[in-house]
This record gives sequence, C-alpha cells and structure tokens, in this order.
Amino acid sequence: MRAILPRLGIRARILAGFGALIAISLGVAGFGVLETQSLGRQISRLDHAALQNDRLATAQQVLDQAAARVLRFRLAPDAAAGEELTALLTRFRTLIQEATDQALEPERRASRKEVAKAAQTYADSLDRLTGLGQAIITERTQLIGGGDALTAASARLSTALRTGDDPSGGALADAIDHDVLMVRIIGWRFLATLEHTGPTRFEAATETALRALDGAAEAASHQGIPIEPVRTALADFGSHFDAAAEALLQSELVWTNEAEPQMQAMTGRLGEIRLSTRERFAATRLTTARSSARAALVQSGLAAFGLLAGVVLALTIGRSISRPVVAMTAAMQKLAGGDRAIVVPALDRQDEIGGMARAVEVFKAGAIAAERMAGEQQAAQAAREARSQKLIELTGRFQASAGQMVGTVAEAAGTMESAARSLSATAGQTSTGSAAAAET
Repeated sequence: MRAILPRLGIRARILAGFGALIAISLGVAGFGVLETQSLGRQISRLDHAALQNDRLATAQQVLDQAAARVLRFRLAPDAAAGEELTALLTRFRTLIQEATDQALEPERRASRKEVAKAAQTYADSLDRLTGLGQAIITERTQLIGGGDALTAASARLSTALRTGDDPSGGALADAIDHDVLMVRIIGWRFLATLEHTGPTRFEAATETALRALDGAAEAASHQGIPIEPVRTALADFGSHFDAAAEALLQSELVWTNEAEPQMQAMTGRLGEIRLSTRERFAATRLTTARSSARAALVQSGLAAFGLLAGVVLALTIGRSISRPVVAMTAAMQKLAGGDRAIVVPALDRQDEIGGMARAVEVFKAGAIAAERMAGEQQAAQAAREARSQKLIELTGRFQASAGQMVGTVAEAAGTMESAARSLSATAGQTSTGSAAAAET
C-alpha cells in the first residue's frame, strides 16, 4: 500500500479510502443481511414447529374429549352426545389435516397422513357406534313405553284376579306381578350393566311370566280375566328388549374390537408425533439460539474489523498526506530562511505533493539563481566602485603632478621673465652706449 499510495492523487487517495470503507461497510451489511435471513429462516422454522406443536396438542385435547364423549355416549346414548361426538371428530380430522398440509418433511407428512387415515377409520367405527346408539335410544324409548303398557296390563289382570271368585286369584295375582316385575328388572339391569347373562336371564324370566299367565288362564278361563293384553304387552316388551340388547351387544363389539383399539393406536401414534415435534421444537430453538449468538458474535467481530480497518485506512491515508506536507512545510521554511542546501522531499511522487515539491525545487533553483545574480551584481558594483576610486586617486595624483608642473613652469617662466628683463635692460644699455659712441 505504501508503494501504491504515492502513485495516487490526494483526491483519488481520499476517494479510494472512502470507497474501501464503503466496501467494508457493504460487506458487513451484506453478511448481516445473510445472517439475518438465516436467522429469520430459523425463527420461521421455530414458529412452524411451535405452531405444529400447538396444533397437535389441540388435536390431542380434542381426541381426549372425544374419548370421554364416547364413554359417556356408551353409558347413556343420546342425540346431543352423538352430535357433539361427531363435531369433535370433525374438528380432530381438520386439525390433523392442517398439520399434514403444514408438515415440511416428507416423513412427518407421512406420519400425519397415517393419523389422518386412522382418524377416518376411527370416525367410521364411531359412525357405526353412533348409529347403534341411535337404535338403542329408539328401542329404549319403545321399551319404556312397552314397560308402562306391560305394567298397566299386569295391574288390570291383578285387579281382576283379586276381585274374582277364585280363592287362588290373589296368589296368582301376586305371582304374575312378581314375574312381570322380574322381567322388567332383569331387562333394565342388563341395559344398565350389559351383563353377558342378561339376555338368557331375561328369556328365562319371560318364560316364567308366561307360565304364570298360563296358570292364571287355566284357573280363570270361565271368568273373563284379561290375560291376553298382558301376553301381548309382554311379547312387545320382549321384542323391544331383544332389539335394544342386540344393538347394545353390537355396540359393545364395535367398541371393543374396533373403536377402542383404533383410538388407543391413534392416541399412541399421535403421542409419538407430538414427542417428535417437541424434540424438533427444542432442537430448532437451540439451533436458533446458537445461530443468534453466532450472528451477534460475528457481527461484533465484523464491526470491530470494520472499525479497525477504517482507523488503519484513515491513519495510512492521513500519514501518506500529512507526512509529506509536514516535510514540505519544513523544507519551505528552511528555504525561506535562506538555507539553499536543503533537499526538497517527494520530488519523485506523482501526486499533488510531488507537484508541490517540484514547484518548491523550481523556487529553490530560482532563489539560488537570484542569489548568484545578486552576488554578481554586488561584485560588479564593487569593481565599478574600485575603478571609480582608482580614477579619483589617479585624477588627484594627476592634478597634484600637474599643479607641481605648473608651479615649476610658472617658476621657470618667472625666471625666464626676469632673465628677459635683465637681457632687455642689458640690451637697452648697450643700445644707449652704442648710440653715444656713435655720436662721439
């Protein structure tokens, strides 16, 4: 990086730094998005597992309620209980179907389909059980009416026997009342307890009552005693008992051989599915917690890495700019202070700082040239001043020599003038002498 940065301009360097920070931030954000999506999928699976667990728990509750309603219906069949049972089974199948549709894995979907199929079979068995229950209700209602009719006919017969002329009529009446009452008691006891010997005992009690009626008919044949209505009522009561007993026995067989094993198997299978779902929910929750912790740790690490990378980039880029600028400032200060021997730094850089360094180098060269020119000018000025001084000295010497010569010449001229005057005087004297001599 130290070899690359000097080749880049300051603007490019700053932009590259910002670009690197943005890239790091985008990388951290992208990883965060991926981790968030992964965590979101984990949470979605967790929610799905929780929803499946709740749905299966609700189905288990509905199944338990249905089992309780079945027991209630078996003990006391009625239309309301049958409708409630049908509604519970419908809801149970709906919940299982929803769980099947929402299952993600094929094996889980297959297990729920097994429960749904078992629920359908169980519902079919309960439909038969409900139908038999409705038959039991009908026959039981008829049996109540037949019992009342039998009691009424027996009472009329007993009254006739007791008020008749036959001294044995009272005993016959007591026997008939007892036998008819035993028929009703044995019949209702079987309907209440479902004793296996109930039908046989009912048949024996009916035979006993018929024999008592036959004995009363022989004893009171000429008195017009109403025996046939009792026979008819007893036969009608017996037929309704047989129908009710048949429906009860069939219902017991359907429950024992079909419905109860199916319910137990379905409950067991549903329990296995619920256990598997709870285990999956716990595993998914643990995985989600670990993923969340790992995502938080990785995000913290990436954030720390991004911060550290930002600090490193800022320091690296800042130093790559500040250090040359500081060195350049020091060089310019020394250059401004008159130090022309400095070495300008960063001349080989290709960025703005290199341009500044080359400009300072030009300034340095110009300053050196200016100093050289100033020195040359000072030297020339000194030479001129020396020449001027020498001329002044020569002129002074010349003037002094010339003055001396002039004085000498003047003195010589005075001497010559004196000599001339002396010669002139001499010549005048000579001329005068000559003239006198001539005259003489």
